[in-house]
Amino acid sequence: MRQKILLCLINVVILFTGCSAKETETVPIIPKATGGMEKEPILEYTIPDCAPGILVNQAGYKIEDKKVAIFRGKTLPDTFHVCNAETGEVVFEGNLELRGSDKVTGEQIGYAGFTEVQTPGEYYIESDILGYSYTFPINDKIYKELLEQNILRLHTKVENRESLTEEEITNTCKAVTNILIAFEMHGEIFGDDLGIQESGNEIPDLIDILHSQIILLSEQKEIVLSSADWEMVSYYASAIAKFSYTYKEYDSVFATSCLQLADSVWRYMERNASQVDGKFRFMAAAELYRVSGGGKYHNYIKEYCRNTEEPVNAEREAVYGAVTYIATRQQVDMDICARFMKEIMNEAEEISAQTGSSFYQVNITADQKNNDEIMWDMVVLTIVDHVISNHEYATIIENHLHYLLGRNSMAISYVDGVGERDYSVKEGQQSIMDGGFKESALLFMLSEVNDRDIEEEQE
Repeated sequence: MRQKILLCLINVVILFTGCSAKETETVPIIPKATGGMEKEPILEYTIPDCAPGILVNQAGYKIEDKKVAIFRGKTLPDTFHVCNAETGEVVFEGNLELRGSDKVTGEQIGYAGFTEVQTPGEYYIESDILGYSYTFPINDKIYKELLEQNILRLHTKVENRESLTEEEITNTCKAVTNILIAFEMHGEIFGDDLGIQESGNEIPDLIDILHSQIILLSEQKEIVLSSADWEMVSYYASAIAKFSYTYKEYDSVFATSCLQLADSVWRYMERNASQVDGKFRFMAAAELYRVSGGGKYHNYIKEYCRNTEEPVNAEREAVYGAVTYIATRQQVDMDICARFMKEIMNEAEEISAQTGSSFYQVNITADQKNNDEIMWDMVVLTIVDHVISNHEYATIIENHLHYLLGRNSMAISYVDGVGERDYSVKEGQQSIMDGGFKESALLFMLSEVNDRDIEEEQE
């Protein structure tokens, strides 16, 4: 009850103080007829869709981590308070650090640091002028719980599916690709105890869920082998081959059947080589070479590199292929590996440099229409961070998690079901819960952060 009253008060305060109106909805008001009026007048007014001027990660902050809220508004206060959400007690008072003016909105931007607050619990931030933030927890289970929720959501989407459209095949294969890379890098954090039907079978639940997806994908073989959507075809071959490589540890027979399926799709691309972009064949060849050692795949990889002057970081499919080639235990061309690593690391450095110019500490642009690009940036940065363990990159990844979970100009959590204001209340392209690339990129980021937490605990 107290929380409902608090939310009502917050909405009232925001409406008359720090409200940032992004969209409006027209609502007709029809009053009762009076006196000799022949018709009831129809009055219209608009209710702004308001977002707080105090932006926080609504999923919360870890106990000892750096904690920052972002303030935005035409005028900003000098101080702020962190309050216990249950009692309303002020537990911390701090001074706002002014950062400058947003050239797009004209708003002032300030940072409120409250790292000193380290007692587990539920909190909110308040200040003069801007009012209140949404509530957020402080505890050390935040990202572990988010990772498990992400995996279980993936499990729910797999159940009761019998067929897929070409777009759904593409999205599913992109998700499988990302998730398998995350598993290869951070396998020790994925357990066998999430409570799904297969839990306890000594196979990580994440792999059991992907196994179900691969079975579903294999049933779409005829669609794939008759399609001219070469993006879909190539991601299909790559995802099936990548799963074969991972699953041979658990079931070599099924893994072999996956390899055979992926090879049949590769041969289909070979027969239509004049129509297929080289980057698509390269990505599939890299996966098939790693799992099989087949010379025809390696020959194509070397041919692709000889004929392509463009760096691999220019195309996502080329990045996936390059990462796989670098990681393979088969015989490789060391000059090609060195080139790939240099180009991918250059991309990571560029991403890192661009985040420094953003008030929200993420690589976004004024005309950004969705979160696809920043999710891709985090895939690249997470891969490189795993290779070289760069503290700066780890901080950037966490800042992007803060952004996706509410510390953005819309004050919205892009993860449905997380936070007081999540993306399920809105429509549009910015949601990351797409069942494909963006949602799996979130799992990728969370796996990196959770793995770092385990390493820090062990030190």
